[in-house]
Amino acid sequence: MAAEKHSSTRRRVLGAAVALPVLALTGLPAPAVIARSGATRQSSPADALWTRRLARYRRLHARWKAEAETGAFRQANDEYNQARADLIARFGSWEKALRSRIGKPLCAAAFARVSAAEDVYYDRFTAPLNRAAIRLVLTPAPDLLALLAKIEVIHGHGLDSDDDMRRTPIEVLRNDVERLGKR
Repeated sequence: MAAEKHSSTRRRVLGAAVALPVLALTGLPAPAVIARSGATRQSSPADALWTRRLARYRRLHARWKAEAETGAFRQANDEYNQARADLIARFGSWEKALRSRIGKPLCAAAFARVSAAEDVYYDRFTAPLNRAAIRLVLTPAPDLLALLAKIEVIHGHGLDSDDDMRRTPIEVLRNDVERLGKR
């Protein structure tokens, strides 16, 4: 490879490949990178697959975030926090409420409601988003912006080889960099 004359495209790809892990650790603005990544050209079925999976990931991410900020999950957490504050005010502390004959069932009921809401939130929003993230990461990146988006998804979801991934994230990224470097 050293004997070959590097094109400016190859040089840019190799330079970005070296910088990507450092940029990922410094905390790239994920929404900006993921948003720009959709501007890839659709010159092949593989590019179209990336675009579809990215669009699905974006939709699921928006639903997940909206539910956390304003939906039933947010409401359940607000109600739990209010019930907890009321019990602390009434009994002096959460621990005292838990030790009280009257407070213990009230604490348990408040916790059961928020726990049920968390289970629903996970099943309806978090699990589908994680599956979409894994599918997106396993899809070949068509360009450098897609590769940056992929790094942000890996970092944002804390994906690792034990998360239903057939390959380790670093192996996936390495394959993308090798493939993009040959273009």
